[in-house]
Amino acid sequence: MSPIFLYGQTIKPISIDTTGPLQIIVFQFYPFVLRSFWNISPESINDDCYDLDNNENTIFQQLARKLTTACSPENSIHLLTQVLASFFDSKKKNLDFSIRQAILSIIENRSQVTIRQIAEREALNIRTLERRFLKETGISAKQFAKIVQFQNALKQLNNKDFQKLTDIVYENGFADQSHFIRVFKAFTGKTPTFFNKI
Repeated sequence: MSPIFLYGQTIKPISIDTTGPLQIIVFQFYPFVLRSFWNISPESINDDCYDLDNNENTIFQQLARKLTTACSPENSIHLLTQVLASFFDSKKKNLDFSIRQAILSIIENRSQVTIRQIAEREALNIRTLERRFLKETGISAKQFAKIVQFQNALKQLNNKDFQKLTDIVYENGFADQSHFIRVFKAFTGKTPTFFNKI
């Protein structure tokens, strides 16, 4: 496996099995970063990865070499942070700010905002918003909202911040418990009850 890669949007459950010692450092980006900063079609790497070490950008080839000799996770994080910060500064003009705002709106409203409301705020028609959202993120706005809804429910489940499972269901905008279980199983391959026992 490459020492430095981008992993696209995870839609289906995955399992990472390793043997021997391993160091993994993860930086989580907003979904619009792939197209805006690396000119990668986000849809092409949903549930897949892109090797930055083989990218034509020598910054990442040099970074990959430095990471293999970094003495500690802290040094690796420092190296990554420096390179990414300067890289992002030079690329931020490529952002689609309407889509960035749409993403932030979905996250801030915990997925409890309609696509119509977002389109109106951004002065776009729904079709244009959906087309641009898919182009920039590789998934539809509706799918992204479902992912955010799931992540919020998962966080609440992990933090044991509920008395009954139905608390999670209704606080996160699921129609009912069976809807929540279906969505949860689609993303994890497990039921919330089984996941909670792990």
